[in-house]
Amino acid sequence: MSDRISRFIVWLLYLTLLLPLAITPGLLFGWHLGKTILFQAVVEVALFLHCWRWLRLDSRWRGNDIWWIVRRLTGLDWAVAAFLTVITATALLGGDPVFSFWGNLSRASGVFTWWHFGAWYALARRYLLSREPERGRALVLMTIVAALVALTMFGQSRLPASWQSIAGGGIIGNRAFAAEYLLLALGIALAALAADWRNWSVTKRSLVVAGAFLIISALFFSGSRGPLLGFLIALIMGLIAGAMVLPMARRWCLAALAAIILLLVGGAWLAGVPTVTARFSLLPRLFDWRSFTTGTGETRLLAWGSALEGVRERPLLGWGWGNFEPVFLKYYRPRFLQYGFAETVWDKPHNFPLEVAVGSGAAGLLAYLALYGSALARAIRKVKQEAVLRGAIVILSVTLAGYFVSLLFLFETSNSLLLFWFILAWLGSQSGIVARQPAASLANGRKLPGAIVGLASVILLAGLVYSLGAWHLVPWRAARAMQRAATAPDANQWTSAAASALVLTTPKQDEGLIFVAEQFVRLDQAGVRLNSSSTVATALRLAEALGFAARRHPGAAGYPIWAGQIYLVLGEQVDPRYWEEAGKYLEAARALSPRKQDILFLAARRYLLAGSFRQGIEILQEAVDIDPSIGISHFFLGLGYEAAGDRVRALAEIDRAPALGYLLNRDQTLHWLDLLATAKEYGRVIAGYQKLLNAEPENPLWYVRLAAAYAVQGDKIKARELAETIRKLFPPLHGEVEKFIKEYQLD
Repeated sequence: MSDRISRFIVWLLYLTLLLPLAITPGLLFGWHLGKTILFQAVVEVALFLHCWRWLRLDSRWRGNDIWWIVRRLTGLDWAVAAFLTVITATALLGGDPVFSFWGNLSRASGVFTWWHFGAWYALARRYLLSREPERGRALVLMTIVAALVALTMFGQSRLPASWQSIAGGGIIGNRAFAAEYLLLALGIALAALAADWRNWSVTKRSLVVAGAFLIISALFFSGSRGPLLGFLIALIMGLIAGAMVLPMARRWCLAALAAIILLLVGGAWLAGVPTVTARFSLLPRLFDWRSFTTGTGETRLLAWGSALEGVRERPLLGWGWGNFEPVFLKYYRPRFLQYGFAETVWDKPHNFPLEVAVGSGAAGLLAYLALYGSALARAIRKVKQEAVLRGAIVILSVTLAGYFVSLLFLFETSNSLLLFWFILAWLGSQSGIVARQPAASLANGRKLPGAIVGLASVILLAGLVYSLGAWHLVPWRAARAMQRAATAPDANQWTSAAASALVLTTPKQDEGLIFVAEQFVRLDQAGVRLNSSSTVATALRLAEALGFAARRHPGAAGYPIWAGQIYLVLGEQVDPRYWEEAGKYLEAARALSPRKQDILFLAARRYLLAGSFRQGIEILQEAVDIDPSIGISHFFLGLGYEAAGDRVRALAEIDRAPALGYLLNRDQTLHWLDLLATAKEYGRVIAGYQKLLNAEPENPLWYVRLAAAYAVQGDKIKARELAETIRKLFPPLHGEVEKFIKEYQLD
């Protein structure tokens, strides 16, 4: 029976290796959340079976098993235990223990998830990597899975529509996270080849080689700079280490290293040649180091600056695991708005070591670095002991180094964490370590009394059932309801889905409420009426839930921001008395981050809607004064002046927006042109519509508006010419053209 349980645990661990291929498009964050929930559930079942197996063992088997485990603990094992202990302690002592422990829906990276990876590491050490057959199967399985992930990146358009992601990462969703995962998978595939090449059949060799080729191709196809830089560092370190510890391959390693140096020099030179970069746009991204400090590179630098401020304030134990948002808000850089509203919300600094330092302070960072240091020490020891596995150990070691480099620009996800912990477990289990079997004389030891075994088994089973239900099944159902609400096309469907989501309370539900609220606001912006009694009642419940979440997470501004926006919509569509509640929540958000301009825009909107123009304009001016070089702030100030009836100042401010680099979208451009028309600046109106017409020559609306602008200006000749052009290009508009000609007397 015990052997059957062991085999079943092994197969459960194999099942977890398939999770990168799992996708749950019906869930909020279906590329990440669903597979994390599945991973946690499978690990808990495996852990239950392990404990149950251990209870049923003979007393001498149990004693021998414990002694074997304790005696075989390595420095890497102690480093893992220390890291998990530190992040747990700092989570409890941080500013938001609830969030630190459970994490959120979009990341699912709370301490709870890291505990599961720690348990997976221990189970993999005990069952998956203690014997050669299981280890070899796991390596091949991971290579196949990664190759399939690579194929989905190349053939994303062939995936079902609900599986496709605009981020280009295939079945993993985001191309940067896919590249991060593939970097580790490539190291594992190459290590498998180095370790077992001689023992494999031609078919298995070909399969793994083909998989490794697909993986590296997709890694470069992703164009993600962090993982590619990590790959380059790993390759250089691997060749240097290979030249040092593999005498037979020394010449090949040195020759390859020289070739890479020449390639880097040549690529850097070609990246500066305009005719070449015009044809190969990826060259500057890969070889021009300035690309790391422009665009998204600059926003990362801004986020790192905020993170460093947070580390200086709480250097020892940090703010609590995963609690970067309060730091981001407190030390917000107004320059973020220059890159759009999406860049003003960061829950991670996109630098995992820095993220660890913010969340767990110096204690957490040292514990995290100790994981890599212990793995390296373990690898060095094994290189000295294992001549056959030297190549595989070197590859795994440099893969971890390259992965660490990639994490300087990204953060952990469950896909890459699975491979990260596998590599740690393999390094800890190398040298053919096999669980020490008890002598025959130990087989007749006494067993625990049946009553104790039965009671302990019932308690374990009850805990498992509760966890699977409360911590996995309910969040799964809540995420499905939230996804329906977040994509609802009309008020009725939103109301039904949002009501279902609000009933299913879960530990990490709070963040999902924001996406439900966001869709409510989108429907309002699309002109949908949201004033039915059921919709209003559901919106009020949602605002109340967001208010509760704001009190439970006092450092997070997202909850009061979206509660305030719900009340803004209700005040505009249902009853102005809701604007007072909107003001309370928006002021609470403003107190958390007084220099965050998008919060100021919302606070000002509340005053403008209520007719308090002076207060609204004062707040908008405050947003401009924070950083006058940001065009969008001037645009919103112009709208404030327009609402107050001051069209001269409105146009002056709106004109500053494009001059400072802000690109007006289509609706904003039309609004600006209408404002120019009311100011009778017809020359600028004509130039604006001519620009729209040049961009969309098939759109009849621009011909019509341009013709009207010429007619109002008094240029009847050009107005008549455009009218005739409309008649020829768009025959269905013949009747409208005749009315236009008569109205403006163009005949």
